[in-house]
Amino acid sequence: EGKYSTYSNVAVFRTVPLPPGKILQFNGIAKSTQSIVWQWKPLPEDINGYRIYNAENDQLLTEFKPNTTSWYETGLNPNTTYKRYIKAFNVGGEGTISNTASATTLGIAGKILTFRGVGKSTTSIEWTWENVSGALAYRIYAAADKKFLTELTGGKRVWLETGLTPKTQYTRFIIVVNNAGEGIPSGNATALTLYLPEIAVQLTGRAASARSIQWTWTTAEEDITGYRLYVNPSNDLVKEFHSNILVWMEDGLQPATPYTRIVKAYNNVGEGVASNPATVTTLKEPPRQVEKLA
Repeated sequence: EGKYSTYSNVAVFRTVPLPPGKILQFNGIAKSTQSIVWQWKPLPEDINGYRIYNAENDQLLTEFKPNTTSWYETGLNPNTTYKRYIKAFNVGGEGTISNTASATTLGIAGKILTFRGVGKSTTSIEWTWENVSGALAYRIYAAADKKFLTELTGGKRVWLETGLTPKTQYTRFIIVVNNAGEGIPSGNATALTLYLPEIAVQLTGRAASARSIQWTWTTAEEDITGYRLYVNPSNDLVKEFHSNILVWMEDGLQPATPYTRIVKAYNNVGEGVASNPATVTTLKEPPRQVEKLA
């Protein structure tokens, strides 16, 4: 009589899945001088995660869960190109290498080497500088307290600062701004606002003859262009002189006649205060000699 044994245990076998497919959309975007955002489109299949490698040496850099679609990589060097690739993985292993993506970190804004100022009036200074490639704007600061003064865009390289005090020094520096932010400050530039001559000149005169007077005035002791001699009180200009002229002989006058003059120092801004009025009377004509009859 035949006998049957009981059933053996049930053996269950699971096949190992194939590795994931290739990620087709992998790219990097520079976000600062030290960071890049790497992005990819998720695979429509069951995976365990993603791994990103350095394309230069195939070194594994980081690993992510399957619901991740970007990585913010930091600690990089400015103005440097980085190359990366990504692989999806599952229990069957890693998938095919993606495209190699490259991105260059932002560069630090350049430094302005030539920054200068020139007084344009008693209350204004014109600041100028050279163009810097990649600049989005220029910011000017007061050197004394680092106070922000203005920002200029659109490729401007000149700023007329107004509302200043006459005969006063002002010191400024400038910074280039690009898409990475502010660059290195320039060196300080100093300029002086203009001013009118302030010291009153003293005028004296003496009659040199019946038709001439010698006028003498003191120096203004300032940085001036010259002097102007006027008739007083009509203020008609008699003559203009260079700054090194302090004496002048006025000719063509009438005998025994008083003449009043004033003098003013002037510069490229204008004239200073008038001197004291000086009045001098020319000498009388000497009497004519009568010839004796023979």
